[in-house]
Amino acid sequence: MAGICGWLGGATEPPAVIESMATRLPVIATRVGGNPELIESGMTGCLVQPANREALADAILYYLSERTTARRHAKAAQRIAQARFSLTRMVADYVSLYERELATAGVAVPSGSAEPLPAPPAPS
Repeated sequence: MAGICGWLGGATEPPAVIESMATRLPVIATRVGGNPELIESGMTGCLVQPANREALADAILYYLSERTTARRHAKAAQRIAQARFSLTRMVADYVSLYERELATAGVAVPSGSAEPLPAPPAPS
């Protein structure tokens, strides 16, 4: 494990947190925005209260001293990131969304009708 991701921002599902989870870095983030939806404190990372410097420092020191726990949390976080934010998952979610919207509009969509796209031509 090369490091720790500390996130103090408040964006909804911040890309830095998701990217850190996907690359198996332990994440310490403030309990704001979408962070609690991404991180289960004590399982996939650590959440601290905003503006609590002591809690942030304690969490960093904990992960630095408890490397086995940090690796376990990072590995669990990576599984979550892959399950929720992979390209395969994103495409499946879009297909599902389009199928629902088409069905709502009364357009018949045969089940399993999507054909795989052909491979792009080889570069010359």
